[in-house]
Amino acid sequence: MAFDNAPAVGAYLPTPEFSLSAPPTTHTMNSHLLEEALKHVPNQQVLVNIVSKRVRQLNQGSRPLVDAPMRAGFADIAFQEVIEGKLGLTYPEQPSMTAAV
Repeated sequence: MAFDNAPAVGAYLPTPEFSLSAPPTTHTMNSHLLEEALKHVPNQQVLVNIVSKRVRQLNQGSRPLVDAPMRAGFADIAFQEVIEGKLGLTYPEQPSMTAAV
């Protein structure tokens, strides 16, 4: 019969397009950029919000504010922008809490 060598029903068949490792097009960010950016924006949660918003903008076609290597990922570009002072955080001024007399 033609199906003598067929695997049992439900057997796992690895396929070339399925891999547990990251695909070769995935870019991982450089940890030294994160460390340098944390010197400019010390709150890690705030830094993540700044970088993620900028990565979205870069994905939508915005141009980088810094010269970046050809193969740099958007997260690396955003971190470099923070390091070079092109991106940052400013707090709005708080109104003074003086009582009117």
